[in-house]
Amino acid sequence: MNKYLLGTTALVAASLIAGAASAAEPLKLGVSGHMKQWFGVVNQSTSGSDVVASGAVGQGKDYANTGLSSDTEVYFKGKTTLDNGLEVEARIDVEIVDRGNGANNAAPNNVQVDEEWASIGSAKYGKVYAGVKESINASMHNEPTDVGIGYSEIDQWLHEPTGMSTFGNTAAGAIAGTNTGGNNNWDATSFQNLIDDSASVSYITPKFYGFQFGASYAPNGMGNTGGAGTIGPANRAYHQYDAWDATLAYSGKFGGLEVGADAGIGGAEGSNAYQSGVTASVGVWNAGLKMTYAGFTLGGSYFALNDNLDRLSNTRSATPSQSLDGNAWNAGLSYAAGPWATSFLYYHEQHKGIVNSANAATYRTNENHEEFNAYLLSGKYTLGPGIDAKATGFFGQYKGRNYAVANTENDAKGFGLVTGLDLTF
Repeated sequence: MNKYLLGTTALVAASLIAGAASAAEPLKLGVSGHMKQWFGVVNQSTSGSDVVASGAVGQGKDYANTGLSSDTEVYFKGKTTLDNGLEVEARIDVEIVDRGNGANNAAPNNVQVDEEWASIGSAKYGKVYAGVKESINASMHNEPTDVGIGYSEIDQWLHEPTGMSTFGNTAAGAIAGTNTGGNNNWDATSFQNLIDDSASVSYITPKFYGFQFGASYAPNGMGNTGGAGTIGPANRAYHQYDAWDATLAYSGKFGGLEVGADAGIGGAEGSNAYQSGVTASVGVWNAGLKMTYAGFTLGGSYFALNDNLDRLSNTRSATPSQSLDGNAWNAGLSYAAGPWATSFLYYHEQHKGIVNSANAATYRTNENHEEFNAYLLSGKYTLGPGIDAKATGFFGQYKGRNYAVANTENDAKGFGLVTGLDLTF
């Protein structure tokens, strides 16, 4: 298929550099995976259009105090080593029960393939990946250790306000790729939303005095836009294209101190004309640092995104430009001793939101940041190999404005306790 031509060429080139060789053994299939089963007790409140009378436009929300969440994936992996030392690997990740959209009440996904890719390389030559995969930055990025459910899971338990332009299950924006739907919060400081489950090719170098370089390229752009699912070259009038990233990372030990650090840049091209589904060009950069000593791990990371939606404002006569310009950062401290571990983590994310509109009677014309903040205190106890009992107490808050109704705040906040089993096999 055309979308794999680039990646296949890279894999063939990598094998030719090392010379022809046969495998000592053929690829053998192995199975692994994870299963997460959570039960939570949550108390949350909303404002703005989310609390209007039942049956009216923008029907009000009345969330229960308890809920369940399930997330299961199975990984099929094959690996062998050629006589010349090159390692060849194939992997397919299948989501059996996806977590769906949690508090937003969207239907969960059924069985589907999440990632599928092949790689070839070695510690001497580095490694080439080709297939449907996340960006290389996501695997090289350093951030605080969270031993619980993780801050990216808070939106499973806390409602995202629908009246905000860059958060919520009916919001629009650059990463979502349409002007009618999609969750646009990043929930990450890596580039996982730049190239996420996209047909791409990546390369990571060998380590040299602790330093390592990696880069990714996805012709069809971001993984959660319509363009990434296109076979062959992307239609540049409707989809982002030529997404890329490059990351430099370092890891090393200084006595009892372990240090990991990274910095990366990336971007994707977008259309200049406004049409339904068009996405703007974006540029991103990030950095991360993590230090571990005597069981304690201190970390922090930062992510920034700039899109070009401002230049589309003059062509949107009835719909305001909804910009994802903004940043995200986190900081946290964890401690592990034997089977026990605990962590505290803070995460902050903000977007520019609506930047301009020709319809001033309906929408504000000035920029206003929309924010998400989360605090997590977590604990973990390892019952056995691959069997962890976890619990997380959290407070989360969305802060913004409902631009469809003048001067109406549209916030959501809440606290909760989530506990359950995290199994790996």
